[in-house]
Amino acid sequence: MQEVLLDSLSRVLAYFSLQGSFSAKEEAILRQLLRELGVEPEQEIRRIQQYIARATELQPTLLLRSIAQQLPRPQRYLLYAFVLQLAHADKKFRPEEERFLDEMVKVFEIPQEEQTLLQTFAQASKVRLIDSPYILIAGPSDKDKAPAARHIELLLPGYVAFLYLPSVELILMRLVGPQMEAHLNGQWIHGDVIRVFPEGALLRLRGYTLTYKEVLEQFRPAPFQQRLLWEVRRLSYKFSRDKVAIHPVSFEVPQGRLVGIMGPSGAGKSTLLRLLSGQLRPSSGRIYLNGQDIHTEARRIRGLLGYVPQEDLLIEELTVRENVYYAARLAYPTD
Repeated sequence: MQEVLLDSLSRVLAYFSLQGSFSAKEEAILRQLLRELGVEPEQEIRRIQQYIARATELQPTLLLRSIAQQLPRPQRYLLYAFVLQLAHADKKFRPEEERFLDEMVKVFEIPQEEQTLLQTFAQASKVRLIDSPYILIAGPSDKDKAPAARHIELLLPGYVAFLYLPSVELILMRLVGPQMEAHLNGQWIHGDVIRVFPEGALLRLRGYTLTYKEVLEQFRPAPFQQRLLWEVRRLSYKFSRDKVAIHPVSFEVPQGRLVGIMGPSGAGKSTLLRLLSGQLRPSSGRIYLNGQDIHTEARRIRGLLGYVPQEDLLIEELTVRENVYYAARLAYPTD
């Protein structure tokens, strides 16, 4: 997929070059970005030149529609972020760049909120001041820190800025500060360019480590796990009008408690278990799991309730006596 992304980037930059809006500063950032992606810059620049040689003019809408068909949504967002950063290398957008970026947003169907976040993240010289809950700053304590952003205090010569895009589950990062360097998944990185912080990533920073899970949890805290409560209210069951299997019974079982059901053969233990697991409907009474009736609201508790029956093993080739003898030999000592 990276090859498709690089090809898309080359086509976009070929368009910028034809418009006369690809500067030396933008090329310098491009070279650094390509090295970060493990690509030889000269090779990719030759590809851009090949695209330029094929056409004197590229229609931006058709170009972007073609790219959108090839790239999944997260990769479209990433391409938009790369182009934003390159176009802003001169600290301002040229009119043709603004028009192209507007068209990217439209064709790539990037929501307004995330478009604003991407623009701010790519352009801001002081990312730590971006006041958004989708920004995470890992670095030294800062009295001017943005209140809505998330923070991890680390003693570093600069800081790492993360941007979380919830609609595509994508995390981008920047190393901010001339002395900032790190290892991302074992690869040495430095320089302030936008990078992907991929799923399963490990970032090492001067004695500190940050994992993908730790960063994601800053944006998406683990949900509160409600403890389970099993409630049985006046439960009874009849095989027929006159034959009562389970007399009215009520009890509660909180999460973590082990409960045993004891009684002689025929007392109704198996019937009770089938009632508690929802296999049988009670003649009267209710069974609740966290306030949900397990019979009338079964869909809402799906995945929370299981039943493992105890089935006796019978070998068809053996007689009843031989089966009983075989089970006894397994259960009791030979003496």
